[in-house]
Order: sequence, then C-alpha cells, then structure tokens
Amino acid sequence: MPCERCPREAARRGLDEEQLQALGRALLQRPTEHGFGTELWTLKRVGVLIERLYGVKFGQTQIWRLLGGLGFSCKSRALRHRA
Repeated sequence: MPCERCPREAARRGLDEEQLQALGRALLQRPTEHGFGTELWTLKRVGVLIERLYGVKFGQTQIWRLLGGLGFSCKSRALRHRA
C-alpha cells in the first residue's frame, strides 16, 4: 500500500505499486510499441495507455503527478526518465 505522503496520488486512487512499476517499464518502451503513430509520449497517450492496461481513467494533472512520482520529467517536449 502506498504511503499517504507519496506524491503519486494516483496510486491511492486506482493503481497499486506493482501496476505503477509495470507502467514505468511500459513508458520506457517506444510509444509505437503500444500502437501510437509517433515516438512522442504525451499526457493524453499515457492516459490512453493506463486505460488500456488497467481500465482506469485519470485526468492530465493526475497523470502528470503520477509520472513525476515514477521519475519521469518533460524535457524538450519529450518524456524523459530520470535515472
């Protein structure tokens, strides 16, 4: 169970830690590997991926927070993972 102070509010609202980790791994793959037409991850595409994988819908603000909690950031208009 995620901690209450965890910045990943979405974890408390529908995704458990295992699902969050699996999502992080999925986002390290190319968007085209998940059926999207270009190599750019967007908040909308991440939301579509979450809905496809887990049947849960999140707003863009929730997705943004979830991505930050997973260590992703937006740089040069592309989603980057902070190692």
